[in-house]
Amino acid sequence: MTATIANPAFRPNAPGRLVRLSFERTRFELQTFFRTPEQVFFTFLLPVLFVLIFSTIFSGAIDGPPGAEPVQFAQYFVPGMIATGVVSATFASLAMTVAMEQHEGLLRRLSGTPLPRSAYFAGKVGLALVTSFLDVVLILAIR
Repeated sequence: MTATIANPAFRPNAPGRLVRLSFERTRFELQTFFRTPEQVFFTFLLPVLFVLIFSTIFSGAIDGPPGAEPVQFAQYFVPGMIATGVVSATFASLAMTVAMEQHEGLLRRLSGTPLPRSAYFAGKVGLALVTSFLDVVLILAIR
């Protein structure tokens, strides 16, 4: 008598599979991002250039509320550039790439693959998290 081993049914939305596919999609999104010079420039270098230019042009201190110490202009300007960089890395880049992929027909082609939609969007969110983190670190490093 031979024993048969029952294979577990394939579960396309198993948590482990979704996590693995999400990480792979994030890796792919990062490769695609860093191969596009325009996106890299506007996400990382433009905020850094703004910080360098404006902190060179505007020196001195900004008066705060009465009784508070004056704030150096670089200290005043850097949080705004960090916010601009994070918004650029997340909202603008994310909206632009999804719209381009839809226009080029990539989303239609992806829908014919076994990649779940949640893994696709998790890859986009992973890209936004990594690029915004790198942007913040870069701006704080040059400050």
